[in-house]
Amino acid sequence: MGLGAVVGLYMGPEAAVLGEFGKVIIQLTKMMATPLMFFTIIFSILHTQVAVKDGLRMVVVAVLNAFFAVVIGLTLANTFQIGLRLKELHFFAEAAVDTSHAQKIDFTKTLVGFVPSNFISPFLDNTVITVVILALLIGTAARRLHHLPGEKARFESLDGFFGAFLKIFEIMLVWVVQLIPIAV
Repeated sequence: MGLGAVVGLYMGPEAAVLGEFGKVIIQLTKMMATPLMFFTIIFSILHTQVAVKDGLRMVVVAVLNAFFAVVIGLTLANTFQIGLRLKELHFFAEAAVDTSHAQKIDFTKTLVGFVPSNFISPFLDNTVITVVILALLIGTAARRLHHLPGEKARFESLDGFFGAFLKIFEIMLVWVVQLIPIAV
């Protein structure tokens, strides 16, 4: 960062071109995030042993966590009613929205929206929820393959494939992280 300040002082407005390098670093990070998450989830499913009792306990803790987060959030929102106080400001009074004609949220349509028409589109669109669902399905199916008679060799091949791609993306991410100081 200190080097960036020195270069900025020395080059002046011409240093703005160097800002494009920072944008490239951000794009590289965004490009790798989705596949890295995909392979990490699959690899974790293939290598993690969770007993049914522990899995149920984890689900109960997650549900309780979500419940208390909603209760705390709603309590704070209803107690302080920050949105009502914003209407007093002239800027927000003009931008007030009439909610009488607001569209209802269609839960079914939202769920259907998470089901991709093909395997590649969630990665192209960076639809994280859909990629997570795909990774969970693939990881679970691959794990089931391990327990089918005569399929151990295929499972080991898949395990090697997913492990190799996970390692490849980890290595590339390290390269990008090493470039960050230059981009700043």
